[in-house]
Amino acid sequence: MRIVTLCSIIATLFLYHPATGAEVHQLTPANWDELIPAGKEVDAIYGDYVLRNDILTAVIANPTPTRNANLTIREVGGCVLDLTRHDSNNDQLGCFYPTAQQYSFTNPESINLVDGGEGVAIHMTSLKNEDGSLARLVYSLADGDQTLRVITQYANTSDETITLRLQDSIRADSPFVLGGNKNSFWANDQWFRQAYGVWTQEREIKRTGSGGRILEYPTNDGNSSFELEPKQHEVFLRELIPAGSLLELKSIFNSLNKFSQFQVSLKTFDQDGVIGNALLTIKQGEETIGDIRTNTQGLCQFSLEPGKYTAIVNAAGRPPQELALDVREAFNLGIELNQAGYLQGKVTDGQGRPIYAKLSFQGLKDTATPNFAPKQNAVFAENLFYATRGKVDHPLLPGSYRVFISHGPEFNAAVQDVVIQEGETTELNVSLKQVIDSDGWISADFHTHSSPSGDNTTDQFGRILTLLAENIEYSPATEHQRIDSFSPILKQLKAEHLMGTVPGMELTGRELPVNHQNAFPLIHKPRTQDGGGPTIEDNPVTQIKKLKRWDNDANKIVQEDHPTLMQIWRDKDRDNQADGGFREMLNYMDTMEVHPPQSIFQVPEELPPTAKSREPVMFYWMQLLNKGYRIPGVVNSDCHYNNHDSGYLRNYILSPTDNPGRIKTGNIVSACKQGNIVMTNGPFLKVKVRGEKRAFAWPGDDLVSLSGKVKVDISVQCPNWFDINRVQIFLNGRTASDLNYTRRNNAKMFPATSVTRFSETFELSLTEDTHIIVATLREGLEMGPVQGDRWGVLEPAAVANPIFVDIDGNGFEFNNDNLGIDIDAK
Repeated sequence: MRIVTLCSIIATLFLYHPATGAEVHQLTPANWDELIPAGKEVDAIYGDYVLRNDILTAVIANPTPTRNANLTIREVGGCVLDLTRHDSNNDQLGCFYPTAQQYSFTNPESINLVDGGEGVAIHMTSLKNEDGSLARLVYSLADGDQTLRVITQYANTSDETITLRLQDSIRADSPFVLGGNKNSFWANDQWFRQAYGVWTQEREIKRTGSGGRILEYPTNDGNSSFELEPKQHEVFLRELIPAGSLLELKSIFNSLNKFSQFQVSLKTFDQDGVIGNALLTIKQGEETIGDIRTNTQGLCQFSLEPGKYTAIVNAAGRPPQELALDVREAFNLGIELNQAGYLQGKVTDGQGRPIYAKLSFQGLKDTATPNFAPKQNAVFAENLFYATRGKVDHPLLPGSYRVFISHGPEFNAAVQDVVIQEGETTELNVSLKQVIDSDGWISADFHTHSSPSGDNTTDQFGRILTLLAENIEYSPATEHQRIDSFSPILKQLKAEHLMGTVPGMELTGRELPVNHQNAFPLIHKPRTQDGGGPTIEDNPVTQIKKLKRWDNDANKIVQEDHPTLMQIWRDKDRDNQADGGFREMLNYMDTMEVHPPQSIFQVPEELPPTAKSREPVMFYWMQLLNKGYRIPGVVNSDCHYNNHDSGYLRNYILSPTDNPGRIKTGNIVSACKQGNIVMTNGPFLKVKVRGEKRAFAWPGDDLVSLSGKVKVDISVQCPNWFDINRVQIFLNGRTASDLNYTRRNNAKMFPATSVTRFSETFELSLTEDTHIIVATLREGLEMGPVQGDRWGVLEPAAVANPIFVDIDGNGFEFNNDNLGIDIDAK
């Protein structure tokens, strides 16, 4: 690098551009709608900065100490947070970190906005490092620029020579694929139609670090380090480039490298018209040059260096087609593809009303099971298609398929075999009948995720589609590290009447795995840091207290997520030495996750308590119940992708209304705190305990029976796609052989053809205050293909929260039974 002044670099860059309309702004409520780009990865908030010209928009995060994008993309002050061309308007960038976080840009007072007519720029200065170095960062843009110029001036304020390393880093997560060649780097997401590139004129680019996310800039000798003399500074320039495809990006690389190239315009069509979203992959010999998808008019455009290439075209419902390209000049080419076969139809409920539904495809005979899209996609993902308001319209390769159509476990599923012919439409009209009588109970999932969480890139629109297709009737937004809301998407879908929701969050601290808590409802402050939510604490006790008291101690649910209960109870550092754990956390939990529900049947005969595993979580939960910690259990999907994850676990909550659009969150909060909850991965389990003088109790309730005699009413309903064959009653966490009922030993109790697979009343004589838990299972059998390969292999199971029976009228007294395992052992 040569030593030059920063001002001279910027002046030179702007010299070649006429006076333009490039702009620089700080985001405010007044200009937000005008300036903010679209795309599922937009993380901008008020106070961030926008650079834009006639081609692209870039969002630069405000350099403050607390500026985080989400759970995993943190300390983003001064970084490029959102970036897209206007013609695609589709931000998919996680973050571009100039200097790879070697310097901290956390001083908002260092910001200087430059609008000189020739172009615009943002200047900022980092904090000084211990070695006396600091970095001055400049982003510049003029009209006509296809690249955002990123300039770093490294300054040595010390009296000693120091060694520095030229590095940047990028977060462009799956399904992005990263690569590079000589002086260029790229990240390509062909499905979500966005690519990002880095180019530098003077150095090569080398990928290092986890996943190749760290970019180093070595000279020809491979050295990316340089020495900086005292009181000297040096400048490094690179170009950050957004594009709608890898081929478009490589066309820009060629222009920057001044390589000769010719424009190629392609159009895909069949006998019925143009074909949009076709994927064109260009190869030269064995080397893949890049790919691009056609737009809604079937068109795509890019440039190639002169030479011979192979184009491979893949379009939904059609076999791939390969053709040779001889690029000697610019040309237009039409590519005619085979006609697709189509599956069209409607999914309705038993009354003929269209419903959201999940369609799962399996190839039959020689037909491959389809893989429509990545698991992060909305509407169709992997081998699934989600019917919006019951509409089915999707291209398929000719062949034979088995289709499983479902709408959650309250509805019968349908299975249809279809044959798809090229150029023909196959009808699929299905009526799914609601056979489960869930009157008085609504289904809820209190733990889901999508791209705003930062630990996945799943389309949040798809998250709502999957919840609706699974007939989840209430679900708060629980993205990591930010308060968010599902309401805008439900409103967009006009589906507010189908699912109740409320803003919430998951707060994920650093002491893992115990420091995860969900909370709802919370006050959402859109477009602000963390949505107005609390920040994490290293100490789990401090964090859960903070969350409990948030919003002026407003009434809310604080749910402990997937806890390692023995770490909380006895062993905070998980070294198998009792140290008191984080036991105080239990005082602030309204509910805790205790899935999987099948684990209640896995009570160990002998087990030393360990903080290194969650299992057997339900056993530990019942031990804590016996010690007086009356914390209701919940099971949730914790889904991160738009495949079968949504709805595979759910809770049934006692509710005064069965209309999702009329659910009041206050009623949900009260029912959850009381424990009016049945946990399930499918079976609808209903439990009621009756005492004297017509007194009765639901799960979570108290019941006084001075005689000690109670009647336990148990019913289990299942649709046509799974079954149960065992019902067990637990008394104070213990099983008894005379309270275990199986189809093998009690066949008449388990009708095989009825929706109601079990309906019995049992009389119990209790000799002490007793909490009664009822569970059901399909022992040795599976949920089946409706729930996919991962969750379909699980046994159907449901567990009702305990009903507390007081036999002396002095209030419920817990018996402190350790169930044979001493969790207080030293």
